[in-house]
Amino acid sequence: MNKKRTFIPLLTAMLATAPMGAKADTFDLLFQNRTLRVDYVFSGDARHQQISLDELRMSDGWWGRRVNLDKLLLKGNGQIVMTDTLGCDTLYTTSFSTLFQEWQTTEEATVVKKSFENVFLLPMPSRTAYASVELYDKKGNVCATIEHVVRPDDVLIRRMTPEPAPYKYIHKAGDPETCIDIAIVAEGYTSKEAGKFYKDARIATEAILEHEPFRKYAGRLNFIAVALPSEVSGVSVPLDGE
Repeated sequence: MNKKRTFIPLLTAMLATAPMGAKADTFDLLFQNRTLRVDYVFSGDARHQQISLDELRMSDGWWGRRVNLDKLLLKGNGQIVMTDTLGCDTLYTTSFSTLFQEWQTTEEATVVKKSFENVFLLPMPSRTAYASVELYDKKGNVCATIEHVVRPDDVLIRRMTPEPAPYKYIHKAGDPETCIDIAIVAEGYTSKEAGKFYKDARIATEAILEHEPFRKYAGRLNFIAVALPSEVSGVSVPLDGE
């Protein structure tokens, strides 16, 4: 059967308001120019949830937002908050929705327990801080929490040196410091099919920009096609054993 290729648009929070001024200075005081990758495991069933910390890693450079750090841009089914060591001042916060929480609504979740790996990217604090995670149920009540310490000098935080994947700007409105970068990541395209992926990504970008609010803010958006190669062409269909 013919398999339909897919690509996944990811909003990387790179919105910055120009001019930056003192707000950018605030980021430089609170955080390093590094990315903290935090791996959590969400587990449970339809009635019970649990959060476990798996691993901390870091890499050079931070490409997330540098302003409104303590503001929740959009409420989700979960939230991460980084605070100072006194637990008083919010240094950074972000929200999320996960496949685990979607799975909890299925019939399978009523009879079996499962665990899902989740990866979040946070700015690396300049000093020791607390990170807390909350999961919410359908009514918005907290159903699972975890809090842990983040020490920038922790020798157990493994350094990552990822190799960049090939990419092209499909639509570039400006520099990342003043625009939102939207990455369209390839899935099901081999390295030999990169040209087809870039063509499909351009079609998707043009379609997105035909609708609001994307059309209105086209001058503040960058679309980047990331040609991350797959070993096999097409996407898998687990129900069909493929």
